[in-house]
Amino acid sequence: MLSKQPLLISNSSHEEQFLQRNAEELASIELFAELSAGFTIAFMEVNSDRDRKIAIKYLRNSDQFPAVQWVPITLADEDLQYFGLEVREQLQDIKLISDRRPVLLISGLERSIGAAGEYPRVLSNLNMERDSYPRILPYPIVLLLPSYAITRCARYAPDFWSWKSIEVRLQSDLPRPEISVRTTPSVTAAVPIKSVSQSRFDLLAELLAENSKPTIDRARLLNQLGDAYRSIYKNDEAEVSYRSALDIYDNFPPSLDQANTYDGLAKLYNLQGKYTDALQLWQQSLEIQEEISDRRGAAASLHYLSMIYESLGDYPRALTLSQHSIEIDKEIGDRQGEAASLHQLSMIYQALGDYPQALSLSQLSIEINREIGNRQGEAGSLHVLSMIYQALGDYPQALSLSQLSIEIIREIGDRQGEATSLAQMAMIAYQQGDNARGRELRLQSAVMRGSIGDYGGLIITLWNLGATNEPDALGYLAQSLWLTVYCDTNLEDAIDLISVIYQKVPAGDSLQSLLGATALHFCQTRSHPEITQLRELGSQLITAAANQQGIATPAEFDQWLIAEHLNDPKYFLPALLQELEAIIGDGWLFDNRAILQQSKEQLQHI
Repeated sequence: MLSKQPLLISNSSHEEQFLQRNAEELASIELFAELSAGFTIAFMEVNSDRDRKIAIKYLRNSDQFPAVQWVPITLADEDLQYFGLEVREQLQDIKLISDRRPVLLISGLERSIGAAGEYPRVLSNLNMERDSYPRILPYPIVLLLPSYAITRCARYAPDFWSWKSIEVRLQSDLPRPEISVRTTPSVTAAVPIKSVSQSRFDLLAELLAENSKPTIDRARLLNQLGDAYRSIYKNDEAEVSYRSALDIYDNFPPSLDQANTYDGLAKLYNLQGKYTDALQLWQQSLEIQEEISDRRGAAASLHYLSMIYESLGDYPRALTLSQHSIEIDKEIGDRQGEAASLHQLSMIYQALGDYPQALSLSQLSIEINREIGNRQGEAGSLHVLSMIYQALGDYPQALSLSQLSIEIIREIGDRQGEATSLAQMAMIAYQQGDNARGRELRLQSAVMRGSIGDYGGLIITLWNLGATNEPDALGYLAQSLWLTVYCDTNLEDAIDLISVIYQKVPAGDSLQSLLGATALHFCQTRSHPEITQLRELGSQLITAAANQQGIATPAEFDQWLIAEHLNDPKYFLPALLQELEAIIGDGWLFDNRAILQQSKEQLQHI
């Protein structure tokens, strides 16, 4: 047994008693620091913030081993996934003393580990990426954690846990606190990914240069690079990074890492309105999660699949998937996931016109989000409540809820959520008769959505801007349809938009023919539960365009289609886009060059 070392005592009696009670444990940690070299792990159980501060203060002031530099690091992010990168990034802002050996005292990891639920993502990554730590974190590390977090480390990150050199438990005079059930964040419909710093990009570039071969480590780094680009809305670069990672994963057995990469790329496509592509990716992610028994991930993928089917207008399927998701959330005790699923269910019932049910579900979602402190989830449910009250005609209440939502959204920096709330407030303003205010808010929403690549939302906002009798209305509708050609939107919405533009175009104009051909093409290439009725609408449009040009018989119609190339999308789609661009002129509310570039070529693979 180690002999007790002399301790530096302050004038505080409880601090003195704590240090005397834990002299041997603290001496063990000091000896660990003195004898360790390179990446080595120690676990220190400490169950109160007060005791943790005393222990860190003592170690930093101790002169028992002068060659050691104690370096405190606090991990504050509840959504933390990549432990190694976050620690290394923080180290870049800390001055290390050249003639002393750094030993890292890391606090706060319990925030992302959580107290309940299955397989926290941060532990998943700790477990799978441990082989990279001796290279990226060549220092002894002391993890200061409460008992429940240490237990979860041992259970969910056994490979990482097996690397520990020592484990000590600090005794406290405080009663052990009751642990409120707080799970690690589940994926929700509108969780904003936090913008990362330039130093994170620099670090990833350095690590990718070191890992040039197509290994699992490189794939993980590429996935992290995709997340980083997505956080600053550099969507093209994010797509290339995710695709490069998936190319590598294809050579290895299915894994949680691969499922996470599918998830990241699906979120990107969903933002851009590429719903069919996003659906396929989340389906692939779900298959892997079910194969490796990742129930939390499976619930999240079901949640997102429900959201996609809702966007495509398939409400029965969306309802089934959302109910399945909430069943899993309840089974595994994922309260945040449950709140997200309730939010999604309320969205579906709101779309179906069942406002009492939607209202009840939204209120329950808000209650759970407030219990667990999930501000973003609370903002989302407040937004849905605003939509419900707006539909019920209670505009003051709808506006009040929307204002509460946008306050939270701005506080947490969710630009996509802010654009959505601005569009909602615009709708309320119009319904209250304040058309000038409504137009101003819609323009703000459109510009913000364009700047972050939220093309699915931008299509709707532009359509709403065009649903007026103002001189520039047709230009906004043209921009909305221009985007619809490139994005995989709800087929019913697309046909309705084409119909609105068709009515605004002079009878017999060549644009009417192109609109009719495009409507029929959408019906042939996109799916919808009411596809038969929508295909009939498309046929009516192109038939009406033919009649305007004097085409009377079926034989003349067939000849007309061929002569005008209206049976060839390679001809009529570019012609339609050219006509729309002529209408828009200099009135673009977004930079269309990014979409044009993306449609022509992919960035070079990293």
